[in-house]
Amino acid sequence: MSWKTKHTIWIQAAVLLFVLGATDSPVSTQLLGGDSRFVLSTSGHIAALVNPPGNPKASYQTSKDNPADAQAWLKTAEMRQGSWWPDLAAWLGERCGPEKRAPARLGGGGLRPLVEAPGTYVFDS
Repeated sequence: MSWKTKHTIWIQAAVLLFVLGATDSPVSTQLLGGDSRFVLSTSGHIAALVNPPGNPKASYQTSKDNPADAQAWLKTAEMRQGSWWPDLAAWLGERCGPEKRAPARLGGGGLRPLVEAPGTYVFDS
């Protein structure tokens, strides 16, 4: 592909999909011209996404390199115990700047909330 974005991105995929043929996931790092990180969660489809910290069965793989070939990525990847969430939090922490206190009230800049939280969508059926 001839285009690249200039954005940094953290990419996560599930090993189940990776094994079943969705091996183009590491290629995403080649399309995105920023500082990309690819993480392969060693859980199945849904569990790979919601894998919370504290799960003793959780593990994931990361690599310092981002080769375009999935098999080359696997050869350089390291297995890490635990959830990938702390990896994402650390990655974001390096890029997001200092934390700010939450505003005391919703709204700002002349805008007011339309309704109180959690919103009216929770009543929709």
